[in-house]
Amino acid sequence: YDRSLRLALLTASHGQRFSFKLTIMRAISIFELAQIQYLQVSSPVDVSANEWSEILRPLNRLVTLYLENYLPLPLLIALTPPISEPPPIAVPYPSSQSGRDSESESESEPQPDDSVILPCMRYLRAFELILVGDDQGSARESGEVITRGELAKFLLTRQHANAALDGLRIETTTAQEWVRKDMETFLSGILEYYDLGESE
Repeated sequence: YDRSLRLALLTASHGQRFSFKLTIMRAISIFELAQIQYLQVSSPVDVSANEWSEILRPLNRLVTLYLENYLPLPLLIALTPPISEPPPIAVPYPSSQSGRDSESESESEPQPDDSVILPCMRYLRAFELILVGDDQGSARESGEVITRGELAKFLLTRQHANAALDGLRIETTTAQEWVRKDMETFLSGILEYYDLGESE
């Protein structure tokens, strides 16, 4: 059984795009959703955070999400669990460390919160990340731009909700040098594997 699913936007003969939401919902409807572990999206899309949540919520066993274009802010928002209290600033990384070696320890692992979208996701990969400092977020003009704080909140809240990532891989990161270095320092403390790729 093929547990991977690759989705692309369809293009009409007159050059206009069909609804991405409709396209992806139709595509995943023919699969056994509980079995899909790898999702690859090959086209940039303009989808709201609520629509991303609706689209991805059924994929409860998805392990890897791969975006062939940029990592959009609405998707990041959808994948950031709501929290009633701030997560700790510095948290020991729990996902692939001790506690998974024995069956008894694995059974006692805390389960992800029900509100988490893609609770089993461990790897996130995107072709491009446009990263800015927290003070620059208000000046952005599109959902392509993500602040350092938004990315950090996404990673920390998933960790806090027992749905931590193991790895983050970006092919190309567009960011000021100090923003990139600051984020790399942060990632080194909470992820088993990360790669921000080439600089633009």
